Amino acid sequence: MGEVNMKLKKLIAVAVLAAGAAPAFADLPANEDLTSAGGDLVKNRWGECVTVNANKGLTGCGVQAPAPEPPKTEMVTQTETITLAADTYFDFDKYKLKPAGKEALQQLAGDLNQRGANIQKITVVGNTDSKGSDAYNQKLSERRANTVANYLVENGVPQSLIEAYGNGERNPVATNKTAEGRAQNRRVDVTVDGLVERQVQQPVAQ
Repeated sequence: MGEVNMKLKKLIAVAVLAAGAAPAFADLPANEDLTSAGGDLVKNRWGECVTVNANKGLTGCGVQAPAPEPPKTEMVTQTETITLAADTYFDFDKYKLKPAGKEALQQLAGDLNQRGANIQKITVVGNTDSKGSDAYNQKLSERRANTVANYLVENGVPQSLIEAYGNGERNPVATNKTAEGRAQNRRVDVTVDGLVERQVQQPVAQ
């Protein structure tokens, strides 16, 4: 249809130039007779009136252009890690949650259970400082990780999404030579993998 309209417009322009008059193109409704600037009907060589169909979609025709297509999107995985300080959640050398720890985990579970949250996987990893034997620290880290995972499940997070394990003292984030550093190493890391919608970047025209 667009190609036909363009050919028709070229034909009309030639006819008008031959008649020595300029047509009034602006704001012509669909299927209107074409008239010259002086108001005379424009006819073809057979004496028939020339009609014009509004070319929809062209802003120069007085017709609103079509709305642009919505941007394309894709689902991508986004990862976020939340560090839970063991001294806040547990008593020293223990794996049972303190009241403050329970309250914080209830809030975390509420965030994970929000309508529309597209959570794919939750990884809970326990970590300790270097005090004590390797075997003892490994067991403590596993128990703390399982405690956090079980409490999330009790508060509505699907168990099928959660993986829990302990790293013992093998993954420090600070030195174990100072009290402050050891406190940072006593922690539980909760890593959440979720799908988020992202706009697809269109290639830039060269």
